[in-house]
Amino acid sequence: AIQSKVLAAVLVHSMLALRVVCLLFLVSSGKTAEASLEEDDVLVLNGGNFAETLNSSKRPLLVEFYDPSCSYCQELAPKYAETARILKTSQPPISVAKVNGVAWKGLARQYGVSGFPFIVLVIAGKGHEYRGEHTSQALVTWTMKTAGPLVTQLESAADAEQFDKYGMSVVGLFEEGEEEASLAALKKVAPQVNNVLFAYSTSASVIARYEGEGVSVPALRMVFPHDEKMRKFSGDLQSSSEILNFVQTYRHPAVSAFSGETAEAILGDGRPLLVLFRDDNADGKALEKTFRDVAPRLDRRMIAVVASSSDPTDQKLMQVLDVSSKELPVVRIENTKSAGRRYKKHALRGAFSETVLNQFVLDYFSGTLKPLIRSAPAPASQSGPVHTLVGSTFDAVVKDSAKDVFVYFYVPWCQPCKKLEKTWSKIAKRLRNVNTVILAKMDGSVNDFEGDDLEGYPGFKLWRANNKNEALTYDGDGAEEPLISWLMEKADLHISPEEAKPKTGKGAAKADL
Repeated sequence: AIQSKVLAAVLVHSMLALRVVCLLFLVSSGKTAEASLEEDDVLVLNGGNFAETLNSSKRPLLVEFYDPSCSYCQELAPKYAETARILKTSQPPISVAKVNGVAWKGLARQYGVSGFPFIVLVIAGKGHEYRGEHTSQALVTWTMKTAGPLVTQLESAADAEQFDKYGMSVVGLFEEGEEEASLAALKKVAPQVNNVLFAYSTSASVIARYEGEGVSVPALRMVFPHDEKMRKFSGDLQSSSEILNFVQTYRHPAVSAFSGETAEAILGDGRPLLVLFRDDNADGKALEKTFRDVAPRLDRRMIAVVASSSDPTDQKLMQVLDVSSKELPVVRIENTKSAGRRYKKHALRGAFSETVLNQFVLDYFSGTLKPLIRSAPAPASQSGPVHTLVGSTFDAVVKDSAKDVFVYFYVPWCQPCKKLEKTWSKIAKRLRNVNTVILAKMDGSVNDFEGDDLEGYPGFKLWRANNKNEALTYDGDGAEEPLISWLMEKADLHISPEEAKPKTGKGAAKADL
């Protein structure tokens, strides 16, 4: 599933533009340094007072380099101001500043600014670039974790009260002297989870503050801005894997909003996606209500998302998940842990009731739900030595055949695939009189097959005559002779060297007809 995670990251960053930046034009403005100002708790710095501010404060300094004309910078401004208000009272306090990167090009270059907005946390003169979501929650948690410590110690009720204001957070409560193993587990989990702060305490006053919530020591509790608002951990307090699973489960609401800022977290979470794609009309909104009524009953085993055909970001999600507007309404289950180049899909088409939707999910978890297999129309006839496969004919030709079946997978826009097309045709012509083998091809852009674990194109797989459940993958040279030699070695049914010899003379001419 590593390739699937890489694919998710590529799709998110390329198609959904999670970290959008304006092009950087570092032009000299000829301005001189001005006195330090403050706007909405954000220091306004320039080339003249930046170093002085760093040296005199001794605090970590969060800095946004911006372009006044950049729309993304303008959109970030209120979120950045909220970040400044929160960090101003953090322990230890963290200063927040902004610099006009167009006017102060030398300072921007010093910190490696390549586009706007560009955010960096300066600690002891060293800059740490921020690459996360443009939300105040994400900025605050990343800044506090980077400035340290990863897990904050709450020594008083006042500390706890302040910490609770930071948003999504996890607090461990332990008896004095018994916290070591659990604290080690928390420190292991903290850097793996974005947007969540971690703390612990052995203080009686802090413990007393949380006892009103029904929390008894030792305990771990998580607060979040959605649904139940608070959840107590019931697993092994010394198991980092169980704690990580707990935190990742509750960091998303029962039904998540899909946006450029949440896309990476949603697609990279690892749980299956349950997505309702609907039209923006009365029928679509009624289906959404049914969907939202069912989602909380799923016990967060899935990430539930609603997408509208009229929203531009949702339309990009439709592109990523290969959903056509003609299919709507449709509920899709997408297994983001699928091996290979695309997610494993399941579809519930048309209007649905709570009972139908609930059964759809139950069938998925029981393993009885068949995956969605795309298919181009089956060819009316087969011409030439290469058999053309589509999704609907794949099993009949490949799985149900008593022959060895060697399949070449391609997509029309792949340049290496176009070169291999001629090679594959030549191989098929050489072997056209071998009755124990089928050479086939399939367009992966419009067809699927069950068990698809292709990692890219071009791709070659061999389903052997006596073992159809385990396909062999060819990953060698795409030339004619290496492909034929590999097939002769791996095929269950014997192919003689004489049968595989290149045709010459009249035989070759006939083969090309």
